[in-house]
Order: sequence, then structure tokens, then C-alpha cells
Amino acid sequence: MHHFEIPTARLLLRPFTVADAEAVWQWASDENVARYMVYPTYTDPDAVCAWLRQVEAKTDAYEFGFQRLSDGLLIGSGSIGPDRKKGFWGFGYNLRRDCWGMGYATEAARAMIQFAHENFGATRFRASHAEPNRASGHVMEKCGLHFSGYGAFQKLDGSCPGRSMEYEGILYKEDGPMKIMAVDYGDAHTGIAISDLTGTLAGFTTVINSRKEPVVIAEIQKLIAEHGVTELVVGYPKNMDGSLGPRAEKCAAFAGELGRAASLPVTLWDERRSTVEAHSILFENGKNAKKRKKIVDAVAASLMLEGYLTRKRLEGTR
Repeated sequence: MHHFEIPTARLLLRPFTVADAEAVWQWASDENVARYMVYPTYTDPDAVCAWLRQVEAKTDAYEFGFQRLSDGLLIGSGSIGPDRKKGFWGFGYNLRRDCWGMGYATEAARAMIQFAHENFGATRFRASHAEPNRASGHVMEKCGLHFSGYGAFQKLDGSCPGRSMEYEGILYKEDGPMKIMAVDYGDAHTGIAISDLTGTLAGFTTVINSRKEPVVIAEIQKLIAEHGVTELVVGYPKNMDGSLGPRAEKCAAFAGELGRAASLPVTLWDERRSTVEAHSILFENGKNAKKRKKIVDAVAASLMLEGYLTRKRLEGTR
């Protein structure tokens, strides 16, 4: 068991002991809390004691109890540690039901992220939640992570299979220049745009012409290595009313596969108008239909990248 304690404005994140069993039972036995967690609802207090003994012996992650400073009550738990995706740290959390909606999860998650950075130099972070648990996604977004695609969810006993929503982010500046690649994934043509070394302008552009997803991913990986890309942005073509259609689902699945293959953070970027704008720009510059078809995907990727870079600059000034 580790010895770290992390104070925040309203909480103390501290190591667990077996003496915490009664407090942990309050949320571990609540089916409303356990509904979206990987553990099944606890029905035996002795099982909570057994879990706490396992936590005390754990060495691959840092488990914390969330103790409220105002009354000393243990209201939840969380953990953070090296993720299965190389170069990332993953984290998770849960709270007793009467403490939902008060900002405690965000406060604790941010504290764990800062702890991992200050003590271990972690800069890249990941988290996920069961698809219906959108409130947890809001916590991850408040921590600076972005939705990167869908994964698989099920409880530790194999029950409740479904989808997870995956989030990633580079939350601290890393050594060396950060180059970002935008990917406008298409059925036959995939546009690519890569930022310059300053991370403020779109530089290199190209188009990958293939209908086979593994070929597209392999070509992107070559470009990542060649240009030293550190972050990926994948187009997420929502419908004009903001809803998600089959195309958006396909792009989200592709983004997940690409992120796993490249071991880089992926952000999904709403690009519902980028292709239309790219055609308009090329038309206004005198490109005929044949020439437009050859380069429109690269131009669309450039527009996506410029939009994303602009948002990053604005966020940096807040």
C-alpha cells in the first residue's frame, strides 16, 4: 500500500485500510452506484473486507479513499496508474449516491491527475465509462480529456456486456515539439493534414487512397513515424442537427482502432461542414471537378486541423 495523501479544497485523498469497510459498504452495496461500474453489486460485507485487503497489497496502481474534510466521512474511491495503452495513465472513480452532482468526482480526478504528473511525470491520461453513464463523461471532459472512440464494457463477472466511451488527453506539456495530425477518414479516400513544429498551422497534407481500413491505418502509422506526430484528430461527421448517424459511428470505431494501433491520444472533431467548405474553397480557386476530387479530402483535413488548433490556442489563453 502506498503512503500518499492528497488534500484538495473539500477532500482528502488517502490510502484505504480494512477499517474503512463499513464506509465502503455504503456505496459498494448500492445497485444504483454499481450499475455502471465493473464490479457487481456487493451483497456480502466480508467481500468488501477482502477487497480492501487486496487494495492494501496492490502495487500496480494507486488506490485512494475520498474523505470529506467537513465531516470526515469517506464518500468514494478512485485509482490511477499506468494504463494498458503504452505511455498513458488511466484513472477511475466512484462515489456514494448522496454525493453525486456536487463536483466531488471532478475535484478528486483532477487531484489524482496532478499527483501522477508531479510524482511520476505522467502527461497523457485515459479514462472510460459505460456508454449510458454520460455524467461520468462530463467529469472526464472537465478534466481536459476528449472523447476518442468506443470500446467494450462488461463487469468483472462477464455480465452486462455493452459499449464503453473512451476518453484521452495530453494534459501537460511534453518535451520537444508537438505535431498534430488530422484525419478525414473516408470510404475510399482519407485526407491527412499535419501541423508544423509550432503546432499552430497546418503544414504537410496528403491523401491515402484505399478502401481497406488496415491499409489506411498502416499508412497513417508510417506518416506518424516520419513526421513525429504526437496527437491525432479524427473527423466525426455528425448530422446537421447534431445527432449521430452510421457515418459518425464508423469514424468513431476507426478512431478507436487507430488510437490503439498508434498508441497516441485521439480526439474526435465535429467536421460536418469541412468537406462542403473544402469544395467551396477549391471551386473559388478555379479547380475543376476532376482536380477537386483529387485533393478535396486533404483540404478538408486541413480545415479540421485549423479548427482544432484554434480551439487549443483559445483554451491556452483562458
